[in-house]
Amino acid sequence: QTINTMKKILLYSTLALGVGLCSCSQEDLGESPAQAVGQPVTVSVQLPGEVGNDGLSRAVPSIPAGHKLRCILFVSDNVEGTADIRQEVVATTVDDNIAFTFTPPADTYTCSFWADFVSGTDTNADGRYDDLYYDTQRIPDVTYSSTLADGHSFYNNDACDAFTGHFTAAEVTGDTVVLKRPFAKVNFKEKTSEVSGNIAVTGYAVNNGMNITDGTVSETRANLPDYSGAVAGDGVWFCNYLFADGTSTRLPESISMTVGDGGATSISTDGLLLNANKQYNLSFEANVGEVVPAPQVGDYYYSDGSYSSALEENKAVVGVVFAVTG
Repeated sequence: QTINTMKKILLYSTLALGVGLCSCSQEDLGESPAQAVGQPVTVSVQLPGEVGNDGLSRAVPSIPAGHKLRCILFVSDNVEGTADIRQEVVATTVDDNIAFTFTPPADTYTCSFWADFVSGTDTNADGRYDDLYYDTQRIPDVTYSSTLADGHSFYNNDACDAFTGHFTAAEVTGDTVVLKRPFAKVNFKEKTSEVSGNIAVTGYAVNNGMNITDGTVSETRANLPDYSGAVAGDGVWFCNYLFADGTSTRLPESISMTVGDGGATSISTDGLLLNANKQYNLSFEANVGEVVPAPQVGDYYYSDGSYSSALEENKAVVGVVFAVTG
């Protein structure tokens, strides 16, 4: 009986030791030492697809000639008086995962990103690249640049595309996060004929920037510079990338444009509401100036040939737009 009792004690001790070792192992495996304050953390991001992409395709925009893709990381513990972290890197291709390594300022922090295209020749000894189309000197606030030498660059220029995102420490740990496009791309198109020659556009008021830590678009409006030059081509008079949130970001009620040697035309936009990561093809007749927004996926299509994003009860619905071209 004594021998049996000793065997049971030895068995229970062995089981207890095994459970203890297993528990320790699970704790060790589950703990990420990189999350400890004072230990480096590596995070990586990707660009989204082309403007208007529905997320099903990973076709990303190319880097425009003469430019580099710059990505800025802004780390904050959201505590007043604590120094925030800003890092910048340049990606060799848009398909790359863009990686940053930093030491967190606290055990709780957030990571915000801004990626844009800058001059292909600009490098800085302080680790920063000169701003080009957007002013990042007061990050987390980003605005259109007011010092751009050629204000025409805000028109007909895919290098004005940019990307942003805001994530908690847990969201950036382990997985690559995908940035979002904070813009609507707005194409102003001729409705009835081909477009060619030169135009002049009187700069119009748009929402001037955003805060990348909370994603809010600024309510402050500023005029884009005037434009005078060649049309964009492919049936488009001119186009712009405009900050958009789908809530408060609207086109001005009218935009002034002159085609060739003709007189000025006032384009009526009806203060169209703009959503981010959406392309708008706004058709109008140069001699009339009335904008007719192109149908969008999800719009209601009526028996009279009209369409709308909101249901109009007094019209007969014959279908829903499921695809658009052009």
